[in-house]
Amino acid sequence: MGGDRFWRCCRALWQALLALFLAATPAWAFAQTSSVTDFTSSATHLFLKVDVNGTRDGPVVFVEQHGDHFRIKCSDLRAIGLRLEGAAEDMIDVTALAGAKVAYDMAQQSLSVIVPPSLLPTQRLGEASTARAPAISGSGVLISYDLYAQTIGGRTTASLWSEQRLFGRFGTASNTGTVRLSGGTTGYLRYDTRVRLQDEGRALAGTVGDMVTGSLSWGNVVRMGGVQIGRNFRIRPDLVLTPLPQFAGQASVPSAVDLFINGQRSHTDSVRPGPFLLDARPSINGAGEAVVVTTDAVGRRIAASIPFYVSNDLLRPGLVDFSLEVGALRRDYGLKSFSYGMAAASGVARMGITRHLTLEAQGQMSRKVQMAGIGAVVAPGVFGTANLSVSASHKANGTSGRQVAIGYDYVGRRFGLSVQRVERSSGYRDLASFDLGMLSGARRSSRVFASASLDSAGSIGVGYIDAVYRDAPRTRLATASYTATLFGRLSLIASADVDVRNGRAGGQFRVLLPFGRSSLSAGVQRASTGTSRMQVDFARAIPSEGGLGVSASVAREGRGAMLAQGETVWRTPVVQLTAGGSRGRGDTALWASASGSLVMLGGQIMPTAQVSDAFALVSTDGMAGIPVYYENQRVGVSNRRGYAFVPGVTSHYSGRYSIDPMALDRTILVSVSEKHMNIRAGGGAVVDFTLARNSAISLTLTDDVNRPLPVGSIVAQTQTQGSVVVGWDGLLYLENTQSGAILDVRRADGGRCRAVVPEISAEAIAPPVVSCL
Repeated sequence: MGGDRFWRCCRALWQALLALFLAATPAWAFAQTSSVTDFTSSATHLFLKVDVNGTRDGPVVFVEQHGDHFRIKCSDLRAIGLRLEGAAEDMIDVTALAGAKVAYDMAQQSLSVIVPPSLLPTQRLGEASTARAPAISGSGVLISYDLYAQTIGGRTTASLWSEQRLFGRFGTASNTGTVRLSGGTTGYLRYDTRVRLQDEGRALAGTVGDMVTGSLSWGNVVRMGGVQIGRNFRIRPDLVLTPLPQFAGQASVPSAVDLFINGQRSHTDSVRPGPFLLDARPSINGAGEAVVVTTDAVGRRIAASIPFYVSNDLLRPGLVDFSLEVGALRRDYGLKSFSYGMAAASGVARMGITRHLTLEAQGQMSRKVQMAGIGAVVAPGVFGTANLSVSASHKANGTSGRQVAIGYDYVGRRFGLSVQRVERSSGYRDLASFDLGMLSGARRSSRVFASASLDSAGSIGVGYIDAVYRDAPRTRLATASYTATLFGRLSLIASADVDVRNGRAGGQFRVLLPFGRSSLSAGVQRASTGTSRMQVDFARAIPSEGGLGVSASVAREGRGAMLAQGETVWRTPVVQLTAGGSRGRGDTALWASASGSLVMLGGQIMPTAQVSDAFALVSTDGMAGIPVYYENQRVGVSNRRGYAFVPGVTSHYSGRYSIDPMALDRTILVSVSEKHMNIRAGGGAVVDFTLARNSAISLTLTDDVNRPLPVGSIVAQTQTQGSVVVGWDGLLYLENTQSGAILDVRRADGGRCRAVVPEISAEAIAPPVVSCL
C-alpha cells in the first residue's frame, strides 16, 4: 500500500510540473520547431506601408498576415526593390527569406523589413548627365590680319597674313594666305582654302579643300587637297571617350557616398540600401587612388581604397574613331600656292573592344605606294598601357618594307615611364616619305623617358634616345633635368644633355621669380659645342582685359659681345600693337606688328582683337559703359552702340556671359544678368541682354488746402493702363512715368481730382509735393 501511494504521488507531481511548463512556454517556441507554416488557416488582410532596410519612403501594399508571418505579392516586393524570382502574383512570405527580419508596427500601420544586401538591386551612381546645349552660330563674315615689318642690316621686309572666313549654322568657309614685300618684289602665298561642315549629333566633321590627314602614334600625316570625313570629338565635349573606372560597394541602410580621387573630393551622392556601382570621371591621366566613403544617418563611416588607371590611349568599349581622306597630295606647302601631286587616299580607325583593349588600323594608297598596318593598345590592370603595331608597304617598283613598333607607358602620381622602340626595314615607305630619299625616317629608334616627383624637394627626369638613320651615323643622346620650387614661389630649373657618341655635353641652370603679373629670370647655359651664355629676362604680362605688356632680355656669350632685346605689346579692344628691337654681333634689328580682326555679325561691323576660333558679340540693349564678363573674367565694357566683343571664346563649350548689375545705374532694370551659350567652332553669336531704364518717381499728393490725400485713394495714369494706391501721408510711387503725365485720382473719401507729374531732379532727396485739384 505504501509503495502504491508513493508512485501515485510521483505521477501527480510530474503532471503538475508538466502543466506548469506548458503554461510558461510561449506559443512561438513551438511554432519554430516546425519548418512548415500553415497558411490554410484564416488570414488577416492588411494594407501596410512597407519600408526596406531603414528607408522611410516605402509604398502601401496589400499584406496577408498569418500570425507572425507576412505574405506580400512578388510584384509588389520587386517594386519595393527586392530581387526575387517567381510569378508576379505569387505570395512571398517575407519572414521566411534568408537573413530577413520583419517588424510590424500596428500603430503606424507599417512593416519594416531588413534583408541582406544580396537581395537588393545594384544601383548605378555617377555624375548626373546634363542636357547638352546645342552649339549655335550666327551668319557673318570675319577678316583677320597680322601685319609685320622688320628691318635688319639696312634691309626691310614686310608681310601681311590674313584670313577670310564665312561662318554660319552649318560650318565655315575660309582662306588663309600672306602677302610678302621683300627687296622691291611683292607676292601672295596661299596656305589653306577649305569648307568645314559639322554634324554635332553624330560627332562627325567634313572638310572639302586643303586638310591634314588623320594619323596614329605609329604613322605619319600628309597634307592633301580633297575631301575628308571623320570623327571630331572636340565638338562633343560631353562624350566619355576613355573607359571610366568603376568602384563597387554596398550599403545596409540609406547612406551618403563620397568619392575622393587622389585626396580630392570628386563626387557626392546618396545611395539606397543595397550594392552600388559608382562610375567616376576623374580628370587625370594615369594611375590614381580612389577612396569610397559611405556614411549612414548616425554618422558611421566605412572607407574603401581602390587603385585605378586611366589612359587617353584607350577608347570606351564600342566607340569608334576614324578619319578618311581622298584627294591629291599637297606639295611645297609654304613655298607655292597651288602645288598638288598625284591622287591618294588615306584612312585611320580606332575602336574600343573592351575596357582594356583598343584596336587600331591605318592604310594609305596611291599609284606609287601602298601601306597598311594594324595595332593594339592594351592596359594590363593598373600597370600602365602597352602598344604594338605592325605595318607593311609596297612601292610600284616592287620594293617592299615593314615597320614594327612596340612601347609601354606608365603615368603615376610619383613616377612616370615611357619606352618606345621602332624598327623599319630599308624599303619601308608611306605617303609622307615615299619620294623623300634620305628623309625617310629612322630605320631603328629607341627612346626611354622617366620622371619622378620628390614632393617638396622637386622633380627629376631622365631620358635616352638611340636612333639610326639611313646613310647617317648613329645618334645617341642622354638627358636629365631637375625642377624645384623654393619658398613657395622661386623656381629652379636645371638640365643637362650628353652626346654619347662623341662625349660632348651641354646644360643650363635657370632661376625664375614671379611677382604679380611680372616675372624675372636669370640663368647660364653651355652648348655642346663649348660656347656658354649668361642671360637675364624680365616680362610683364598683359592684363586679361587689355593693356600694356613688356619683355626684355640681356645676354652675354662667353667673353664675347653683349646681346640685348626688348619688346612692348599694347592690346586694346580693337587691335594689338607690338614694337621691339634687338642689338648684338654688330647688327641692329627693329620690328613692329599690328594684328586684329574685322567682324560683320548681327548687322554690326566691328574692329576687334584677333579671333582664332569662336567669338561672341554681347549686346547691352544700346546702353554704353556696361561691364561685360566671360567666365567671370572682365573682357571690357559696351561701346556707345551697346556692344562688347569677346574674342577668345572656347568653342563647343557652354560659356558663361554676364553683366554686373551692381555697376548699373539704379534706374536700369535687368531681367537676366547671366546667360550660357555654346558656340560652334569658327563661328560667332550675339548674346542679348535686355535692359530698360526705369523712370520711377515718388510724390506726395495733397489737396487744395495742402493736406495729404487720404490713404487708399486710387491713381490712374492717362497714358498707361493700370492704377496705383496712395499710401500714408499722401505718398505715391510710380514707375515708367514721364514728367507732364496727367494723374486721375479717385479719392478714398469719394471725391475726384487731377495732378500733373513735375520735373524731378536726379539729386532730389525728398519726394516733391504735388497738389491734386
